[in-house]
Amino acid sequence: MAEPASERPSPSDTTCAAPGCPKEAHLRCSRCQTVRYCSKACQVTHWKAGHSKACRAVKKKKESPEPPPEA
Repeated sequence: MAEPASERPSPSDTTCAAPGCPKEAHLRCSRCQTVRYCSKACQVTHWKAGHSKACRAVKKKKESPEPPPEA
């Protein structure tokens, strides 16, 4: 049985995030959990290409406490 379209990950969610890599990704960035890779080598390539800065920002944002809701 096929998954409903709303529950299926988009192709960009399952494709390796490394520049120029079209392979299907099965690994996630262990720090931010927002990008996927097909291999450790692609993770290193993407990290050096600039993910290191974006990753730190994402992790910092995830760790910051939510502001209290306004009444």
